[in-house]
Order: sequence, then C-alpha cells, then structure tokens
Amino acid sequence: MQLYCRPGAARFVAATWRLRLGADATVWRRAEAIEAGWFGPVRPQVVGRIGDVIVNCTGPVAVVDSIRMRPVLLRLVGLHGSTTPDETAVPLLHWPARVG
Repeated sequence: MQLYCRPGAARFVAATWRLRLGADATVWRRAEAIEAGWFGPVRPQVVGRIGDVIVNCTGPVAVVDSIRMRPVLLRLVGLHGSTTPDETAVPLLHWPARVG
C-alpha cells in the first residue's frame, strides 16, 4: 500500500503506522524504499509517483481501504501483494518434452 500525505506529514504518518502495525509490517518512507531498492532504478521524473509512505504487511494482517473496496472484497480470507516467502516463492513445475 502506498500512502500520499500532506506536505511535511510523511514522517509522522510512517511513525504512526509503524507503531500500529508493529512487527506485522514494514513501513518505509519514499526515500527509504528507493534506497532499499524496492522499485529498482528510479528515474527522477517518476519519484513523485511513489507514495510518501509504503506499507508492506508481512504478518497476519492486511490494510484495506474500506471506503473504496467493495464489501465482498473486505470478507476475503487472504490478500496478495506482500514480500513474504508465501507470496514470492512460487513453485515452478517443469515437464520435459517427450522425444520420439
């Protein structure tokens, strides 16, 4: 999730989210996420498209926008989009082609 804050508020927003989510999420300010390489190489002209605060849930929590999301989506058991092994370690099955 990317949050866009009022000018000057990102530091306080990030601190509040870190306090609220604790060990169940990583919360980065834009510059921290860019420096950590979350977005790969970032050209200066696209920096403003990245949220002021980026939240990545890694524990048994999810952050959703209950105003914008349809009620049926709010009842889902799981959500995708994290960087945990369950989300990123997708198995690859390979069957060799039959010859002859």
